[in-house]
Amino acid sequence: MNFPFDREVFDKAFWIACVLAIFGWIAIYLIWGKFLVADIIGMIITIPVMAYLIHVLMLIRRAE
Repeated sequence: MNFPFDREVFDKAFWIACVLAIFGWIAIYLIWGKFLVADIIGMIITIPVMAYLIHVLMLIRRAE
């Protein structure tokens, strides 16, 4: 099974996901006032997954 992947698009999507993660960190801190280990682990796992999803959406939009 071949998954779609374009390195240049993924790099851009990764930066978008990182910016979203920063907003997520700010929201976590404003709502709960602290960070937990689960927050750190969750972000480490979530950022690449979200970047790939954004990447696929960008590829679909480019193909239209």
